[in-house]
Amino acid sequence: MNIHSFLARLALLRRDSQWTSAVEGGCIHMRHTKCDIIFVPLTAMYYDLTGIEIHRGSFWVEEMTKLNGFSPFDLLRISHATFACNCVSVVGQGYDHALRQRMLNALGLT
Repeated sequence: MNIHSFLARLALLRRDSQWTSAVEGGCIHMRHTKCDIIFVPLTAMYYDLTGIEIHRGSFWVEEMTKLNGFSPFDLLRISHATFACNCVSVVGQGYDHALRQRMLNALGLT
């Protein structure tokens, strides 16, 4: 999976009546009708594909990088855009404003 297919998947979740999304405290959060936990887009996508809940800090689990085909750099870019994190990433950049906007658009939050 790459960022383009991830965004397409988010757009599908938006159309699913079991998912809601909002920006809370600057962070993109998602909720599922069958769960009490708050998801972020990466963990929501993983739950939708597998039915397995992983915690927000678990972006680096093997399933995210190997089984779903995300590169570590794509995970960083998505994570930073989710949280609007201005920290400097491994690749020497802050978060990708355009990617965050594309994520918000895919979820209908703009």
